[in-house]
Amino acid sequence: MKREAAIGDPIVRLRHQPHLQAGLVIAACVVLLVDGLRGGNWSYWYAIDGLAVLVVGLGVMIFVAVTRPSGPGRWIAVVPLADVIGVALIWPGVQGVVPSAALLFLPPLMWIGLAFSIPIAAFGVALTFVAPLVTLAQEGGLSLSDDALLSVPVFPLVGALIAASAHVVGRLLRREFERGAEAYDRVLVTMRAQRDQAEVFRSVLDASPNAIAVMTPRGRILHRNDSFDSLVERAGLEAATDWSDGPASHVYGEDRRTRVLLDRQMLARVASICRSSSERRTIWVGSPGDQRAMSVTVRPIARGDDTIGAAFIAADITSLVDAVDVRDRFLDIAGHELRTPLTVLLGELDLLDLDGAPAGQRARLTRIEAAATRLRNIVDKVIAAGRQQVSASREVTDASLIVAQAVANWRAAADELRVDLSIREMSTFLAYVDSSLLRRALEEVLSNALRFTPPGGAVRVSVEREDGQPVIVVSDTGIGMTPGEQRRIFEKFYRTESAHRSQIPGSGLGLHIVRTICDQCGIDVSVRSAPGRGTSVRLALPSANRAPKPAPDRDVRPGR
Repeated sequence: MKREAAIGDPIVRLRHQPHLQAGLVIAACVVLLVDGLRGGNWSYWYAIDGLAVLVVGLGVMIFVAVTRPSGPGRWIAVVPLADVIGVALIWPGVQGVVPSAALLFLPPLMWIGLAFSIPIAAFGVALTFVAPLVTLAQEGGLSLSDDALLSVPVFPLVGALIAASAHVVGRLLRREFERGAEAYDRVLVTMRAQRDQAEVFRSVLDASPNAIAVMTPRGRILHRNDSFDSLVERAGLEAATDWSDGPASHVYGEDRRTRVLLDRQMLARVASICRSSSERRTIWVGSPGDQRAMSVTVRPIARGDDTIGAAFIAADITSLVDAVDVRDRFLDIAGHELRTPLTVLLGELDLLDLDGAPAGQRARLTRIEAAATRLRNIVDKVIAAGRQQVSASREVTDASLIVAQAVANWRAAADELRVDLSIREMSTFLAYVDSSLLRRALEEVLSNALRFTPPGGAVRVSVEREDGQPVIVVSDTGIGMTPGEQRRIFEKFYRTESAHRSQIPGSGLGLHIVRTICDQCGIDVSVRSAPGRGTSVRLALPSANRAPKPAPDRDVRPGR
């Protein structure tokens, strides 16, 4: 990239700077002064003419520097070439007294070689030979015995060396300048791109309805949007950039009663998040009666392997939480309202003498009883799913007996569905669980396995010991699930696409109840499945050694 016309080009600047010309004028004046003090003819008219040429050149350079700061064209080479002629006029008259006056040729030659092209430099070198000869001839003729004449051939030789060296240096300077200019352009492009990205980031930040803030690992806020400021104001914080002054007055946990501290403990939490993975939780912000549910996510921001901060994102999920709450309350009320008449209906059916009824009525009553029983089971599931927690009474019990009882309860249903339900021979496996809840969870798993296994398939149940921990495994050869479906099977009311396509009856509550029971009983539940290859549900039970130790009996004796 050529930048000769640019102000910053050092070669162009050398072409029109007046300092070198001013130095040459001063040096010529010093030479003439020394020549005069030593008895020379300093008023020799050739010398005066030469000095005048140098002074005129200085005037031209000053005029150019003032009126054309961007620099003139190559015509400015006339000035250093005229300097060679001016020095050639001065040198013959003073070389006898001041032999070093020949050094006055060096500045213009260096200037020409450094700042101009090779032809101009060659012309300047030729002038160092021709101009002194012309001056000597005008002065008194040329004589081979004249020392001044004998020294003239040295000028072009030395001048050529100096001009060539200066030209090489000039090319190196220009090359380095061009590299620097290209690097500077790249930096400018990068800076503009970064500014554009920053503007896009700010626009997206401001346009987002979510409250967003970017923090340092110490919790200092670097960027935030208006939604974040509104959230901070609702939380009762005085400053959005400093959370170290004290706790927020209106920030509560998921129970809407426990106050969440956003002081230095919160900053320490942000720092710990920055060193680990992201975290999400739900908080309630606002004064009682005017609270908003916020889903808060803190995600680390990394540069390579280094964590440089964290992103705080809070989404308003009040409408979703309210909708879920309304749904749960409706299901709870509806479940209890339906359970009472169903209980009465089933009770009346039990009192009927089906054996004495005509065959047609008996068949109809049997179907009514089966439908009512199924409806009651659904209602029981709805009521159980509506509970956020279940009461667990854990004790040391034999898990193999619970498995055997659950399998026995579903044996008839398996035979009716023509599914081979088998249990591997087991020994005693002690676990610390609530036996009734474990049986309920296991029967829900068996119900799912039997319903989603086609006739002729098999369901296998086993109890194994892994690292001293009892593990119940229920495997089937059913329709299986995709990885995406596996991630959602514990959600309330979720049913897979294959279940909808197969029109298999169900409410989508069974595995949600299993997860709720497992969470309360300390059971680790996991699922492995593949489409068309069946499903395996694994229940890892707490071992018996996790049961609390009974307090030792104390021998109490009456005092003396």
